[in-house]
Amino acid sequence: MITKLVNVRFPEQLYAEGKQIVETAGYANFQELVKDSLRQTIQKIKKDQALINLQRLFGSTAGKKRKLFTQEMKNKLAEELTKDLAKQKGVIAVKNLITREQKEIPKEKIVEFLKS
Repeated sequence: MITKLVNVRFPEQLYAEGKQIVETAGYANFQELVKDSLRQTIQKIKKDQALINLQRLFGSTAGKKRKLFTQEMKNKLAEELTKDLAKQKGVIAVKNLITREQKEIPKEKIVEFLKS
């Protein structure tokens, strides 16, 4: 993959908080934290734009009988679109490994998930 060198200045406190997250969250370095944060932001913006476009399309059925578009349906669609986008970009959705009862993901489960 071709990369682009970008110089960025951070306020001292933001940088310090980022370094602390690197140490506690298991990032290899500050650069990985920044790249991951940018990926997540891009993904969120694309999801939001898709939802807006969907609402516009859904709104074009004015005067016709239609099923209400609930927040649950929006969230499900956004999750499906996010997974599709993740597959296209080669991003692994590790969050699927966490159940409601679990706070941490066992290392064996991550290795098993990555192999599948």
